[in-house]
Amino acid sequence: MGHVHLLGGFLTLLFSAAVIGMNVYAFLQSTPWYEIGTNSQLVDLHFDFSRDGVISGDTLTEWDGDSKTRTVIYTSFAFVIISFIFAVLGLLVTGVGMLKHLHKHSRKFILVSAIITLISNVLATALFVRINNAFCDDIEDGLAVNINLKGTDFCSEFKGEDSVLYWKPVIGWIITLVAAIVSLFFTIAAASIVRHKKFGYHVIH
Repeated sequence: MGHVHLLGGFLTLLFSAAVIGMNVYAFLQSTPWYEIGTNSQLVDLHFDFSRDGVISGDTLTEWDGDSKTRTVIYTSFAFVIISFIFAVLGLLVTGVGMLKHLHKHSRKFILVSAIITLISNVLATALFVRINNAFCDDIEDGLAVNINLKGTDFCSEFKGEDSVLYWKPVIGWIITLVAAIVSLFFTIAAASIVRHKKFGYHVIH
């Protein structure tokens, strides 16, 4: 049975570290979260939505201070940061527990950190689906982007395509979705630590 308790500690470390890595990558300045591109073989044009603005080739159109798209992106980033902070805290406390005695409240803190990490990643993923309406509003407000969305379902569909354009979430959003799934396993592993009085240090010694 001791091996089961020890495994719970190692899995908690593994899942929390994985979430941390994905949070960091999703938050990178160069990581795109959304893409609009052409379906034409004659014209290869696409726009990436990142933390700083819309990127097309070597051209960056920065978000205005009152940009609704910027608000949506930064809201998701805020929850990614919260996820990162609590995943790090959960990792550190679990690491300490693998080396020395942990009070029951500390073991519960690992579970609370995992739950907050899970909720934050879910919210970061879910709230980002407002990006389409926000971008359409920005264009109406005068955002200088050389793209024509009239006649498309872009404003109402998170992912789609027609004969001219395609639009879809890309690596930043996808990896945050994966982080949410891994956070669920992080939470399950953390719950096993709370259920068992012994893990890590208590099993080894």
